[in-house]
Amino acid sequence: DVTGQTERDLLAHWFTGDNALPLLILRDDAPVGFALVERASVGGRPQFRLTEFFVHRRLRRAGVGGAAAELIFTRFGGDWLVSESTRNGAAVAFWRRVI
Repeated sequence: DVTGQTERDLLAHWFTGDNALPLLILRDDAPVGFALVERASVGGRPQFRLTEFFVHRRLRRAGVGGAAAELIFTRFGGDWLVSESTRNGAAVAFWRRVI
């Protein structure tokens, strides 16, 4: 609880915040993951931050995550911030391939 908000408040932000973009990742019309994107504008130029990105374990390394990331980056043109924990070697490798 670093920000002083409860988990419930943080979750609600993703569905009520003006700058919050909760995205569902689908494969054959079935949900297989999600992405949480925050939108901002600096000097009139759109900026986005990918705060969470998840693809179901059984579909990892099957191209689903890369295709979803490409679609998200294309759909929301502007500057992007994507970060990952260096302790998560799989995430680091994934984002190095995708970006």
